[in-house]
Amino acid sequence: MKIKKIQKQKDNKYKLIMDGGDTLITYDDVILKHQLLYNKDISNEFYSELSKDTLYYSFYNKVLKFIQKRIRSKKEIIDYLEKNNISDEFSSKIIDTLMKNGFINDEKFCKAYIYDKIYLSSIGPNKIYKELIEHRIDDSIIKRYLDEIDDDVIYNHLYKLIDKKIKQNHKYSRSILKQKIISYYLEQGYLKEMISLIFDELYEEDITIIDKEYRKLKDKLSKKYKDKELEYQLVSKLYQKGFLKEEIDKIKESF
Repeated sequence: MKIKKIQKQKDNKYKLIMDGGDTLITYDDVILKHQLLYNKDISNEFYSELSKDTLYYSFYNKVLKFIQKRIRSKKEIIDYLEKNNISDEFSSKIIDTLMKNGFINDEKFCKAYIYDKIYLSSIGPNKIYKELIEHRIDDSIIKRYLDEIDDDVIYNHLYKLIDKKIKQNHKYSRSILKQKIISYYLEQGYLKEMISLIFDELYEEDITIIDKEYRKLKDKLSKKYKDKELEYQLVSKLYQKGFLKEEIDKIKESF
């Protein structure tokens, strides 16, 4: 058979129309690779090769679109290929081509990932490190780029996050709130010492929190207890909620 006509389609695709009526929609890469021209003779074996190359480039272009959304690690590409049931033969070739063309570079990915997470998310260095290890990035590369981040940058970012958390608190005592904030930001990948230091610097006693809790408990417990027993139960419950003795004594004096 021979190619009777080549029609340009969308997205760098071309439609090959054979003299026998068969058609094949392929890619410009395939056209260039095989130097396809009008009236070129196409054997059945060659047609099969064109079909195989067309399938390969359909997968390759799909992966390129996946990469264009944001920079990807090599592991992400491998996972994507497996998820789409792309054969090992095609997968290996796609990975090799992407690496050769600079579309896969785990060092660039690592640097971009760290800077995005540090400046645009709430997670800290320790969690970033763990996530990059899950991407199978080399330990030495991760540590090198994390070390480039100034401690003041991390401190100032965490300062803003904790300040927001404290201002959102309308319920917990100082000690309970501190425990919760330390626990949360430890999980987010920050150092306990830094979290504690920032909390102590930012926290200002909010008498309205213990005042509301005291009034609520007193209304509830006074239905069951009186006088000294009521006072004992009140103090006991407030201790359980994490309020300190000096905070309790201060609020008792106001009633």
